[in-house]
Amino acid sequence: ADVTDASLTVAGYSLETDLRRDRQDTGHGVGGGLLVYSRTGTSILPLADYDSKFNQHCRFSIGTKRNSLNIILTYRPTGSTRENDMKLCEILRVADSNTLIIGDINMPGIDWESGKSDARGRALMETVEEENMEQMVRFSTHTKGNILDLVITNCPERVVGITDEGRLGKSDHCILMIEIE
Repeated sequence: ADVTDASLTVAGYSLETDLRRDRQDTGHGVGGGLLVYSRTGTSILPLADYDSKFNQHCRFSIGTKRNSLNIILTYRPTGSTRENDMKLCEILRVADSNTLIIGDINMPGIDWESGKSDARGRALMETVEEENMEQMVRFSTHTKGNILDLVITNCPERVVGITDEGRLGKSDHCILMIEIE
């Protein structure tokens, strides 16, 4: 993309440039993409990928008071193929313990509270259940009232809280603040 790392500076935070993922499947990388910021002084360790072909994700570990926590940051485009959706499910199946999968998944047909889903989201919902994971976001993350931004984990006891911190710029998604221990 044409956006430089220098233009993405946020006071008090470091942009983890090794983890930046610009979209490769749109004209000029417009829409979506992944950026990881860490508070200055926080230890972020990029993790080797396990040869996943999922459209867009990155993996890293952060140190906490208790022990490290693995983070898989994902972006699933609205027009994702069924094949790409299956690759997302595979990421969940091979996740190490102490992992949070965080991302804009864009599956409005999943009702996480009732456990019901449309055909597109069924495989993801079933994989979360089969892998004994939990989707932790309980409020709308999109202006249309859907939960599109998810926090899926195999260590829900480490998630102290998730809050809506408003929207950034013209985004139609909210910013999630995830407090972990």
